[in-house]
Amino acid sequence: MTTQLISLAEYRKNISKLWKKAQQENIRYIILSHSKPVLEVRPITEDFDIDLAYKKAMDDYKKWEYLEIDPENMPSKKDFLKMLEN
Repeated sequence: MTTQLISLAEYRKNISKLWKKAQQENIRYIILSHSKPVLEVRPITEDFDIDLAYKKAMDDYKKWEYLEIDPENMPSKKDFLKMLEN
């Protein structure tokens, strides 16, 4: 798989062409905003398991749904990651 870095503006402008090219040529795009990576776009392979992906997404959602975070007293990044592990 080839990796290409592109700007967010270029991605928005050419989204249809880029996803098709990603599928045809097995390219992964890293989308940059102000020179920082913000998004990864890559083709779904033949062995992609939609049921497994859905289960993982639902498990992740359930973790977030029950997190109790007080906006006035935000946890540190380290504490936040520990909360996600539980």
